[in-house]
Amino acid sequence: MTLTDFLLSILSDYATSYKTLRKPIFTMADGRQVEVKEKTIKVLLSRLKKRGLIENPRKGFWQISKSGQKYLKSKKHWKLLPRFSKSPVEKDSQEVIVIFDIPEKYKKKRDWLRRELICFGLEPIQKSVLIGKKKFPSSFVEDLDELDLLPYVHIFVIKERLF
Repeated sequence: MTLTDFLLSILSDYATSYKTLRKPIFTMADGRQVEVKEKTIKVLLSRLKKRGLIENPRKGFWQISKSGQKYLKSKKHWKLLPRFSKSPVEKDSQEVIVIFDIPEKYKKKRDWLRRELICFGLEPIQKSVLIGKKKFPSSFVEDLDELDLLPYVHIFVIKERLF
């Protein structure tokens, strides 16, 4: 997955400010820890805007354009994977830990899961361990089962933290 694809996938889920946009890119892109220079992000945003793939309707906020959505759908690794990030997710008073170990043969599904969890607002502790205070839509678990990922994904609720 390229940085362009990753950036467009984030913007396809929600319009966001530049400051917020930077956070997931620094945290994780394509399953690796990546350090992206701020200048690189600015140049990429500028190029995507010139190509008509993103727009900036309110100053400081970016969103994907219709041609950007078409471009993203044309990429084969985005097809047939459900998008939950646009659906409302309730905040929960209890923390949730999601741990997964998905085989390499399901790489695009693994990337999809990581991206969706970050967009849900979970924070990565490691590449395959995320934590946050969110309730998932019931259809999320059903789709994990349909995608044959359920045996590889474990979701825990933390009732009490020691420190």
